[in-house]
Amino acid sequence: MSALQRSAAAVAQTFSLRYAPVLLAIWLAGPAFAQYSITPVVTGGGGYGGGVGGVYGVSQTTGQPALGTGTSASYSLVTGFWPAVNSSPETVVAGNTTWAGGGSLTWQLNDALGTAGSDPGWDWQNITGTLTISATSGSKFTTYLATLAGNTAGSAANFNNAHCYAWPIATASVGISGFAADAFTVNTNGFLNPVLAQSFFSVSNYNQSVYVVYTPENPTFDSPTVDRNFYRAVDVTFEHLAGLAAGVATVKVNCSVVGTAYDLKGDTLASGFPVNYDTPNTGFPPGTTKVKFTATKPDDAAASVALFVFDAFGHAGKTDPAFLNLIVPAGGVVEQRLTGIPPVERYLRVFNGQPGLRSLAITVNGQPVSLGALVDGESRALDLGAFLAEGENNTLVFTGRGELGASAFLVLAETPTAGQLVAAPALAVALTKEGVALSWPDLPSRWQLQARLALDGAWENVPATPAVLGGRNTVALSLGAESRFFRLQAASAAAASAPAQGSSARLSGTNSQPTLNQTYDAITW
Repeated sequence: MSALQRSAAAVAQTFSLRYAPVLLAIWLAGPAFAQYSITPVVTGGGGYGGGVGGVYGVSQTTGQPALGTGTSASYSLVTGFWPAVNSSPETVVAGNTTWAGGGSLTWQLNDALGTAGSDPGWDWQNITGTLTISATSGSKFTTYLATLAGNTAGSAANFNNAHCYAWPIATASVGISGFAADAFTVNTNGFLNPVLAQSFFSVSNYNQSVYVVYTPENPTFDSPTVDRNFYRAVDVTFEHLAGLAAGVATVKVNCSVVGTAYDLKGDTLASGFPVNYDTPNTGFPPGTTKVKFTATKPDDAAASVALFVFDAFGHAGKTDPAFLNLIVPAGGVVEQRLTGIPPVERYLRVFNGQPGLRSLAITVNGQPVSLGALVDGESRALDLGAFLAEGENNTLVFTGRGELGASAFLVLAETPTAGQLVAAPALAVALTKEGVALSWPDLPSRWQLQARLALDGAWENVPATPAVLGGRNTVALSLGAESRFFRLQAASAAAASAPAQGSSARLSGTNSQPTLNQTYDAITW
């Protein structure tokens, strides 16, 4: 018994019947829909089945192949109403089909993450031929939605009203002609699962399928992830469970970009589609909840890309990573720079090669940043936010050293990764007549000087306001009999116990010359 049903008013729909019985019984039932007493008329031979007590049949007609012989015979239903019968979801096989203005379709769903045309899943029409949409905005085709708990009216399984879903309800092997979203009305009286107030159902098409789509509103986008793809490419992945509708690249410098779209189940909906420059790509398949962009540069020069995605309500997520390769030439030193970097692009990932760089020196707007020694094949993450000024005039210079052919792949993005260390300014110490002066660069971010008496002691803020002398924050202290350890901590996290990446200073005594203590990464004397 087909759960995909057709309408009463002037639906010119063609379907195939392949049944062993000579008589196809059509029950007029369904709690949400009215009963009709119209005899289905089948064109093509002049015959029809008579009806008694609301039960109607379609019999073999003159000039058509006998039913049940394995031959698909095409008929055109021009009157009659076939409402839902609360049977399990199934597949209907059809020939060339037309959905006309004033017509309707009743569609059943019992599992939002099931399979098209199967139980559990939803009704699906498999059309061998063309699906023609002759309905218009002035004469619409109605899609009646009906959820089932198992095989009776109720709430469908695995439906989360905060997630976007797209269920294919018909697929035409030759294609779809005349589709227009405003030619459809969606009746949700039979959809018994709760939905969000800011949500809507619609009918959409993609390639050779028509979909029923549920779209909720959620203006909060998760942070995108940026990771290396291979030696000259990065993957930028956006995930938005309320659905993604479009994407665009507003900047593409020395790279090309393609996308891959996925649904809630992680299945690939489309891959390798180009991402437009400055014009949104609205070709995301219905039900897209994750898009992975792959930006590939043709050479080892620096590249950058700015990517935006949008949901159906116009909310946006964005990121604009820059990435480059460092390959050591003869001479053992390689240098590249990035310019025009905004302060949100603060997170650096270093993927060291094999063989990799032995060391990487970084300067941000002329200020040195310590990264330390590198190991072949390791990945290092560093937050450079302390050194980046407002605006887009930041310049970063990367100088790598290693053997001939040693390399590293660098990605600068606005998304942190696990194990991210904060790049703190170097803390310098100098003797004065009164004691000692501790200083660090006057950077856009604020830093708090902290001290403790022992390596395992608690850090406490030093109650002194730095004076800016020669572009450096300077704190003058007198020396006492006790040794003290000093460090800089980001002002917003000054109460935290974990230190930032950088050097600390240990001060004791009054007359000896400062030297670097490698064991404690501290300055002592």
